[in-house]
Amino acid sequence: MGNIVLTPSDYINIGCCGVAVVSAIIAVISCVISKKQYKLQVAQFDASKPQYNVSVKKSVLRKQIDSCARYSFDVCISNISDNPTSIRCSSLEIYTLDNARYVFQEARLSRGEIDINIEPHNSFTGEFVFEVPWNIYDVISIEKTFLEFKDIHEVEYKEQVIFIEEKYEEDCF
Repeated sequence: MGNIVLTPSDYINIGCCGVAVVSAIIAVISCVISKKQYKLQVAQFDASKPQYNVSVKKSVLRKQIDSCARYSFDVCISNISDNPTSIRCSSLEIYTLDNARYVFQEARLSRGEIDINIEPHNSFTGEFVFEVPWNIYDVISIEKTFLEFKDIHEVEYKEQVIFIEEKYEEDCF
């Protein structure tokens, strides 16, 4: 067997290959760390989005014949996110048996509040009142009723109201 003689340029080439291997390992580690960091940022972003739950505690329909049908809902809105939010608008949606949809905006809160500001991990409880004109209420056959809320971040929440207690105007007082 013959002796292998390495020249100085061979040593330089071996050194360059070693640096390239170390650089490739560092690049792979960097990619793994970057992917984990991206997943963490996505999770933090999702956690910071406003989220809220709505539960209807009591619902009453007061029928005032020849005037209006007044829907009254006792509602609890809970902010389950880490950021404050404000409920911007609420609406009552009524679906009929013939697939028509009626939407009534601008609920009146019984305490006269305009904005509903909810701090993180807190809740708001209040009564929302919607008035439906009698000429509309009297001619429709209601299939489903929904309450819909929208906050300042354009997050919408829709809650179907299953049970509504009915009272006529003589029962209202």
